[in-house]
Amino acid sequence: MMIFLGGVLFSPLGEGPFPGVLALGGAAGGLEEFRVCLLACLLANHGFATMSLAYFSFEDLPKFLLELALEYFEEALHYFQNLPQVRKGGVGIMGMSEGADLALSIASFLQGVSAVACLNGNMLSQLHYRGSTMPGLGLCSDRIIIRESGVLNVCGCWDNPQAPKNQECVVPVDRASACFLLVVARDDQLWESEEYAQEIEKHLLSHGWSRPEILALPGAGHLLEPLYFPFCPTSLLKIAGIPVEWGVEQEAHAAAQQKCWYRIREFFLENLGKGTQRQSKL
Repeated sequence: MMIFLGGVLFSPLGEGPFPGVLALGGAAGGLEEFRVCLLACLLANHGFATMSLAYFSFEDLPKFLLELALEYFEEALHYFQNLPQVRKGGVGIMGMSEGADLALSIASFLQGVSAVACLNGNMLSQLHYRGSTMPGLGLCSDRIIIRESGVLNVCGCWDNPQAPKNQECVVPVDRASACFLLVVARDDQLWESEEYAQEIEKHLLSHGWSRPEILALPGAGHLLEPLYFPFCPTSLLKIAGIPVEWGVEQEAHAAAQQKCWYRIREFFLENLGKGTQRQSKL
């Protein structure tokens, strides 16, 4: 069966093959040219063959983010790993928001992933794979806070990922053979991304794996965008059609975006290797 893949490939200058990184965005859908494609381009400027992958709301892909099938990502991973520009021996995945949870799932259920960088992840959508279903995290709309401006704060509406009843929502990362970088914003106003990272850490340690790297960013909000991007405290949550808060501390968030980018870049260099000697100013 043919599967339509939607994405953009960024390849470094020079002769390959290069270490490869798949980049996944969040609930905005599409290719997220303003965020994911730009980060993919920056990684390519440092010697990584990088593909920004859409998984809903793009051409023939599902229009809405309701349920996801891991088979789509399995096909994308196989395609990417076999590109002539991509070095064999394991690729990296960078996922943001909903894409972070998907990155963990890809590394846990599929082969050939060596390094995973997750930015403010959580367990939002149901995920299906080969007849099995991993449920998404529940929520209670009564816990949503409506500001005088009409902007919503939804951080408290999600169920606790650390609660025993939600253990089926946690990705079985003990099945993965990758190194993990879990980036968490401590002023995340969309959900408690630090609690989710702690649950992933606890799961790994309980199965005898080494402690993942957790990069906690004080004052940072949910939308960790490319460095030097302007601070965005509120905007429309596209899948729900409502304005929501992302974070409130402008200066701390700007500094966190810069720190986040440099650590992601070094993380992939450490775990995937260098692909080119060309140096970028960013």
